[in-house]
This record gives sequence, structure tokens and C-alpha cells, in this order.
Amino acid sequence: MARYTRQLLDRVILLLLFCLAIGANTVYGAELDPVTVSIHENRLFANSLLRPEQRFLDSLQQGISKEVIFYVDLFRVWKIWPDEFVSGLKIKRTLRANPIKREYVATSQVGNVITEKRFRDIDSMSSWVFGLNNILLSNNISDYEEGVYYVKITAESRQQNVPPAIGFFLFFIPQKEFSVYRNSLPFNIKNQ
Repeated sequence: MARYTRQLLDRVILLLLFCLAIGANTVYGAELDPVTVSIHENRLFANSLLRPEQRFLDSLQQGISKEVIFYVDLFRVWKIWPDEFVSGLKIKRTLRANPIKREYVATSQVGNVITEKRFRDIDSMSSWVFGLNNILLSNNISDYEEGVYYVKITAESRQQNVPPAIGFFLFFIPQKEFSVYRNSLPFNIKNQ
């Protein structure tokens, strides 16, 4: 009798793990375009574009709010030591759709500056929200030591429907819809 209940318990646990694995398969995919770096008048700029999966945009059109956070970081390359973090910037973009009014509202927060825009279609909103155009990383690159540097851009979106307490106990269920990063090509900074 004890052997039979043990086998039954093993099967139930296996079934639960299988169900959790299927439920955890709702992660969205996304891609970042190559990161380009430009230096104009001793100022450092970075550019890239996030391309979210169509399911991400479809859920937004159904009225589910989304939040995308971009981290734009400057690193210095070292030959033996790990790369050194030099400076960074966090950009938080919130997307909301109102199917009744047929409008999309996007909010961008960079530091203490908050910008809100309203759009009539999702394509125009996507180009503004997912595009990182001329992001200023440094006003004066001559302040940095000479060396080889690169820019790393990370984009992530957290799931909105997982309560924090449940996410803490069920740590094996992913809490991010996507998390992607891309590095720029290395470039030199030379002081003159």
C-alpha cells in the first residue's frame, strides 16, 4: 500500500512540474538592432531600436499596459580585469492603450524628466517608444581616461500579472516578458 501511494505521489508531483513548465512558457521574444555610437563636439551619443515580438504588441492593443526599461551603459575594456562600468542611464517607457478611444498613450521617464505623448496608431507609437535615438551618455568625453570603450544597451519588460509575493515563492517562473541586450563595437577615446 505504501509503495502504491509513493508512486501516485511521484506522478502527481511530475504532473504539477509539467503544468508549471507549460505555464512558464509565456515569455515574449524581442530583438535589439545593432548599437551605434557617435561622437559629436566632444559629446557621446548612442542609437538602437528594440523590435518586440508581435504577441507583445497584440496584448498592448487588447488594453494591457506594458512597461519597457532601457539601460544604456558605458563600459571601459580592460585586458585582464573585468570591464569597468563608467556611466549609465535608465529610461523607463510605459505604454497604455485605450481601445474605446482608439488611442495609445506612451510615457518616457529619463531621470526626473517625464514626457507623455498620445498616438492614434500603434506604429507611430512603436517608433517613438522602441527607438533610442541620440541618447546622450556624456557631455564631455575628455573627462574620461584614454582607452577602449563600448556601450551596452539592455531592454527588459516585466510581467504585470504576477504579484510580488507569489513571484518570491515561485522563483522558477520567469517574471520578465523579455530581457535582451546588445553591445556596440569597441571604440577609442583619446584625449587631445
